[in-house]
Amino acid sequence: MSIRAIIQVASKPRHGAMKRKRKARQRAHLRSLDIERLYMCGALTKACVMFTANSAFTLGFEVCVVGDCCADRSREHHDAVLSTYDGYHIAVVQSADVFPSAPPAAARL
Repeated sequence: MSIRAIIQVASKPRHGAMKRKRKARQRAHLRSLDIERLYMCGALTKACVMFTANSAFTLGFEVCVVGDCCADRSREHHDAVLSTYDGYHIAVVQSADVFPSAPPAAARL
């Protein structure tokens, strides 16, 4: 299996990175690159990360949230959100699953 990594940081004025007026263009751009699966991480797991993940899912992408690369105001909130959505319409993965040769997230702190 070949994996191609495209890293893009999305700036956003609101909760999600998939902007309402630009969703069609964002989808077309990602599809033109033959991208079917998106990996997401960020701050405020229950807000920004999930808004973006939900939008990507509704656009037809397979969505993975890199759990150990996200954070929320408390560990309890973070864990609750990930356990709610994991296996439903997103997959929660860990950074070691995505980048096996990288040191564990805790070692990078």
